[in-house]
Amino acid sequence: MMMRLAAIVSIGAVIGTAGAVAEIFRSDSGSDTSLMSGRLIALGGSVTQAQPPCAQCHGLDGRGHGPFPSLAGQGSWYLYKTLRDYASGRRQSSVMQPYARQLSDTETQAVARYYASLPPPPAVEKVGHADKRQEGGAISAAGLPGVGVPACATCHGPRGQGMPPIYPSLAGQPAAYLANQLHAWKRGERGGDPLNVMREISRAMSDAQIEAVASYFASTSLRSEAAALQSQNTERPVGSRAANPEIQDAPRPPYLTREPAKGAAEPSAPR
Repeated sequence: MMMRLAAIVSIGAVIGTAGAVAEIFRSDSGSDTSLMSGRLIALGGSVTQAQPPCAQCHGLDGRGHGPFPSLAGQGSWYLYKTLRDYASGRRQSSVMQPYARQLSDTETQAVARYYASLPPPPAVEKVGHADKRQEGGAISAAGLPGVGVPACATCHGPRGQGMPPIYPSLAGQPAAYLANQLHAWKRGERGGDPLNVMREISRAMSDAQIEAVASYFASTSLRSEAAALQSQNTERPVGSRAANPEIQDAPRPPYLTREPAKGAAEPSAPR
């Protein structure tokens, strides 16, 4: 069961992204104009639509709070895809869908690049009891073999640092947000992941295990002191591994080193 889920993760990601991976890494630097446009939308709302600013829920620094996720330092392609999934209805949210549908493709790219350029959040104050965090860390590192749950680190990297461009960072995300998302998958109320792999994983986890994993990742961080200083340079390429020095050594899934299959569809991505 565990091997089957791991295979589904790889196959689903290849199907959805193989044709675009090379292009993503070639064109992941944004212009100053694009970043400024994204900043205006994030802090002041859409220029072309009467839309509230993203900062209303995600904070001026993009780090979120409570049920609202941190966007700061997340990969630009992942953020772009998430907004497009909201707009298309592939990922459900009565809050996000109206906003995502009002953004043009250019605006969506700009917003994604802007948030990817921000410093990622530091670890929040330790969440929950130490035993709960320790349990969550064990699940992250080794999974739950008895019920077929693979290690979170398989896709999201050690300590939840993420594996761009496909898999998002979980480190430093609010515990309430992480738990809410896992419960939504468990209830069948969330999509947007390859072949609904996360639904199968979350359904195999108990509520207590979900809370433990959420507490663990909320208590970790992408940022080291040196990385935090480097991340203040907003002129570096956005959404790339170079823009996130703390994850440059993270292993990439094998398929990211392969050439796209001939004839594979190439979904649009930030340029």
